Amino acid sequence: MGKLHIVCLTKSYNKLDFEMWYKYYKSYNAIIHIIDNQSSVDIKSVVTDKKDTYEELTGWPDQWNLFGEILNKNTYSLNEGDYVIFADDDEYFWFRHGWYTDIGNEFNLTPLNVICVPQIYMSSMHLKEQRSEPYVLSNYYRRNDYSSQGKAIIYYSSNISYSFDRPTEEKGHIPMVKYSDSKGWIRMAKVVGSDVTKDSTYGLTVPDADIRLYHYHLKSLDDWKKKWERGSAGCKKHPYEEDIKKNPGYEGYSTLDLTIKNYFEKLNGDK
Repeated sequence: MGKLHIVCLTKSYNKLDFEMWYKYYKSYNAIIHIIDNQSSVDIKSVVTDKKDTYEELTGWPDQWNLFGEILNKNTYSLNEGDYVIFADDDEYFWFRHGWYTDIGNEFNLTPLNVICVPQIYMSSMHLKEQRSEPYVLSNYYRRNDYSSQGKAIIYYSSNISYSFDRPTEEKGHIPMVKYSDSKGWIRMAKVVGSDVTKDSTYGLTVPDADIRLYHYHLKSLDDWKKKWERGSAGCKKHPYEEDIKKNPGYEGYSTLDLTIKNYFEKLNGDK
């Protein structure tokens, strides 16, 4: 039985948010690998499970090259058939029947070693100036995008080379792979709830899929300022406009979605 590994490169500025994120993935018995890129709060103390790893990284992390190296050098001693997710600390992968069942079911539908989970953007209906509680408890409205950029769940194999930063129009998120018996690189992934995406990191968004990716991209105006100031781990030039109203994820949060909020309430015994 493969294990689930969550790899998170973070520059955290809110310890309580990180605690909630860590608690969530530990509830799935995931093995968590934290790469702390100069967080302004102490998150090392949160990583308490001895199976998990914590390391510090200073300077610009060159995220896409780093992720490829982690897989190709097998930094975390992955076993054949382990599952790997590179998740930010504002991203929640959710599984209806448990991660092992749902991921296994999805890979049974494809011979590919990568599945793509399109993100579901989450925020408040009207973006707040500030917030006083964790965003997973206060931001529970989603956008109903027809399609969105996804992130990968990777079925690890040492016979495959991985690259997140080859010179294509869309770097990152969905890796390009090269099999040991092949000379060429390809990017193909089975999209959860739909068909295959090729040469792209996007897929159709299915809000009732058994596997979902909830991305709390916009949490408050104050959070956006901090997100902007810390810059991007994947490219030296900031990928977003500073004006939040020009952000592609701005507005449109009209559908109540309590999936993650309810999960925490059950996890905490409130329901």
